[in-house]
Amino acid sequence: MKYNNNLTITNPRSLSHFSLNNFFDDISELTKMTSKCTSAETLCATANKHDKYHQKWEVDKDSKNETRLICKDSFGNTYYLIAHKEKEESDMINKKDLRKLFQDAADTDQDELDLYSQLVSAGITIRDVFECAGPEQANAMFLFCHEHGLLNEDKETEYVYQMICNLLSINKNYEKYDFKLFDKIWIYTVKDCGRGVVIADDDEEAKEKVLNAYVSHYTEFDPEYATIQINKAVENNNVFSDCPYVIEVE
Repeated sequence: MKYNNNLTITNPRSLSHFSLNNFFDDISELTKMTSKCTSAETLCATANKHDKYHQKWEVDKDSKNETRLICKDSFGNTYYLIAHKEKEESDMINKKDLRKLFQDAADTDQDELDLYSQLVSAGITIRDVFECAGPEQANAMFLFCHEHGLLNEDKETEYVYQMICNLLSINKNYEKYDFKLFDKIWIYTVKDCGRGVVIADDDEEAKEKVLNAYVSHYTEFDPEYATIQINKAVENNNVFSDCPYVIEVE
């Protein structure tokens, strides 16, 4: 068993990620030594050796996919140091098996943390789950992994997939390319400014949301003189009929 050099520090609420530099000296040496650790105990000893403030780290949880260390600072705040284990060949997951894997997990009431840690360690992404197991599973994975600090992908990319998954989950017949859900997707064009996608119930709400967003983000933007065009994505042929999860913006 070996660890990779992907170390994460979070707290019990999993709402924040903290810089390793706030806790340890010589991060390069820390990650180098972590990759040489072969057990939770040696990982714990490595963390204690490099802790900047000589705080005491202890093993909190050791699973097949990761080891979680725990410590408390002088103010009583609790922190977790999470180290992911290198995946073995036997741990490789075929993307085509994802739908069955989720079904088996539900049938056996598998612990969610173990399930998603296994997927992340195997290199499975939100995109993979979305494409091979459906939007509802992808959305569930995004929410859990985001809450527990397991995301490896770029946060903006993850957010886009969350939005898509939420939209597609509205429609139970998404696999049949039912376009009812796209009634809420509009393409906007702000003359001489920009073009993009906005989610709204109607064109008036879409225009209002665009105006509010531009006023909030661009100090030079004057809504009185702005020319905004709103078009429904489906009616404007921005959605590919055979690939409804793709919305084209020229």
